[in-house]
Amino acid sequence: MNLKLGLKILTIKKFILNLLIIKIKNKLNTWVIIVHGYTNNALEMLDVAYNFYKKGYSILLIDQRAHGKSDGVYSTHGFYERKDMLSWIDYINKKKKTKIILYGISMGGTVIMRTVGENLPNNVICAIEDCGFISNYDQFYNQLKYLKLLPGPIISSFNIFSFLFFGFNIYKFKPEEILMKGKIPFMFIHGSADKLVPPKNAYDAYQLYNGKKKLLIIDGAKHMKSSIVNPQKYYDEIFNFIKENKN
Repeated sequence: MNLKLGLKILTIKKFILNLLIIKIKNKLNTWVIIVHGYTNNALEMLDVAYNFYKKGYSILLIDQRAHGKSDGVYSTHGFYERKDMLSWIDYINKKKKTKIILYGISMGGTVIMRTVGENLPNNVICAIEDCGFISNYDQFYNQLKYLKLLPGPIISSFNIFSFLFFGFNIYKFKPEEILMKGKIPFMFIHGSADKLVPPKNAYDAYQLYNGKKKLLIIDGAKHMKSSIVNPQKYYDEIFNFIKENKN
């Protein structure tokens, strides 16, 4: 690599790292809003974005609150992030009315599960989540138990903190009811070997959802690894699902 090319790449990388969003216009008049997982950021979703881009979709990669370049100190794991998603949808619609697809992985998948229960514009045509969890309480409990910690006292302490600072009560929050309100076509994806977020979440979410739906389990895939373990099946199923629900 010559010096001139190297400096150009560093300049582009520095520019991207200072963006709150990455917006990539493509030939199709359909945008995919891609939502990253906990402790990740928009840049870490470029591989997923590339697969959508190859099919002609326009891309919006965002940093969730308290992640990357977005404001905020704490994540609410989908409680307030679902409202943020409405702002991102509105951001696209202000530029030009088009079709919109929602995609999220891990906590991003959880955010998508919360978002579909909101009053969405008619141009949001479908949603796709990969290895998200349904219940904040159940997920915290499972993780703490996996770490051999005492879930009860820790969750109670966390709930006091979150209620005082964010008005969010983990015991009263009913994400299942939000998910059941969703109407747009929804695809649920999970790896069969996921120990961080058990596959039961996908099966339960699929059963709860009242709209048109599809379930994809990738054999042998751990958390956030489904697209790596079997990329052909992963993306073929996604694009078939979108094709079936594009109108």
